[in-house]
Amino acid sequence: MNIDDIEQEFLRLRPNLSTLLTLSTKNEELTEDILQDSIIEILKKYQNGFEINEDTFKKYLYTIAYTRMIDQLRKPYRKMEISTEDLPLDWEKGTNDRNDHSFTIYGILQSLLADNRLDQRMRDILRMRLVNKMKVEDICKYYNISRQTVFRDYQKGIKLLKNEFLKQNLSPDHLDS
Repeated sequence: MNIDDIEQEFLRLRPNLSTLLTLSTKNEELTEDILQDSIIEILKKYQNGFEINEDTFKKYLYTIAYTRMIDQLRKPYRKMEISTEDLPLDWEKGTNDRNDHSFTIYGILQSLLADNRLDQRMRDILRMRLVNKMKVEDICKYYNISRQTVFRDYQKGIKLLKNEFLKQNLSPDHLDS
């Protein structure tokens, strides 16, 4: 296939593929992005000498579009990756920045979440809100309890967390760093 044939075949297949993607993603803008990414990938392969046959073009296009769609749908659930290139040289030397209290804050939070003196539900609510970033409504549904109960347990847990911070001579200003 030459580039004109690729374009004609893509335009012929585009409506059906667009419908399929829109039904799957429920987002027309995302569908458009996936379609554009798919044809761009095919054209790049063609320019790099990859031979595209008329018999396999449809399967190839649908495979690329499906893969792009899955990548887009999974993106919110991926773990954030942090590049070490942007970290200060102190990190490479193994020394801590004196203004960086993140390890201390993390340790305090983890010890509080593991403290058996606290009610299991309170620990779970703190974990869900602070670590998993869940909404109050989702926590209410999970435990089948009222917003007021979630809020009360959360506030008790935050109060305990603040007390632990004060024991370590950390103020709320340290939470921003």
